[in-house]
Amino acid sequence: MSWLPPVLFVIGIWWAATRLILVLDRRPRDTYGPSLAAATAAAGGALVAIHAGSGDSGAHAPYVAFAAAVAVWALPELAFLTGRVTGPRRSACARGCGGRAHFGHAVEAILFNELFIGSLVSIVFWLTWQAPNRIALWTLLALWAMRTSTKLNLFFGVPNWSEALLPDHLRYLQSFFRRRPMNLLFPISVTASTAAGLALAARAAG
Repeated sequence: MSWLPPVLFVIGIWWAATRLILVLDRRPRDTYGPSLAAATAAAGGALVAIHAGSGDSGAHAPYVAFAAAVAVWALPELAFLTGRVTGPRRSACARGCGGRAHFGHAVEAILFNELFIGSLVSIVFWLTWQAPNRIALWTLLALWAMRTSTKLNLFFGVPNWSEALLPDHLRYLQSFFRRRPMNLLFPISVTASTAAGLALAARAAG
């Protein structure tokens, strides 16, 4: 059962961070500035911790690296949900818009945030280059991959999605979501994530 403590730690940190982001996003808009300032400071401290711990191969190092990665990830997530860093398009797609134009509009709606995430991942890549502890980098890459998969599936169409999770200032994003029983990407996403999870579980058990 040596795998249980890290699993509980990951779940606890992820749940707490997600809950905090949602709470901050639901506060009055005049609190967004101080919240983002605090998140920026936390992400800066996390980057320092990632760099300092990149050469540490001790038993506690992966825990610190994972927590620091989540702190870094929280910054673009909060910046997106508060509407401060989204994309050049801030309006719904017109009815009847489809094909490449519709996909292009969807990309425009999130472009700046994706570039923000990419720059943070690049910084962590550089901070952990050829270091023994790259847990923070793998964590951020996994979160980015899952986030991208989720967005693509919402765009191509899924049976259910919760409009309530979007704040009022991001309601225009609903025009890029589609309800469908299935899309071609969905089974690939589920299979890939399941395979990755099983591979990690097998490695932990071994």
